[in-house]
Amino acid sequence: MRETKLIDRAGNWAVVQVEGRRFPAICIQGDTYASLVKLIEGVQGQLGDDLEELRDELLAIRMYYEDVLRRTDREIPY
Repeated sequence: MRETKLIDRAGNWAVVQVEGRRFPAICIQGDTYASLVKLIEGVQGQLGDDLEELRDELLAIRMYYEDVLRRTDREIPY
């Protein structure tokens, strides 16, 4: 079994380091992930508010991830 280290947590997201992996991972609560999937499904029928909300949520997660990596002197993998 591999060890996982919590690096930081903010609301429904966390940055974790999984043993054996070079870069940390983003951990998203299951209900939050389900909401993101629901937004994507909504986009299939209409572009607009759902797409904007999805973009904003994913950008917020990415900015949080990058901030945590910078604060903990880790390399951003992209």
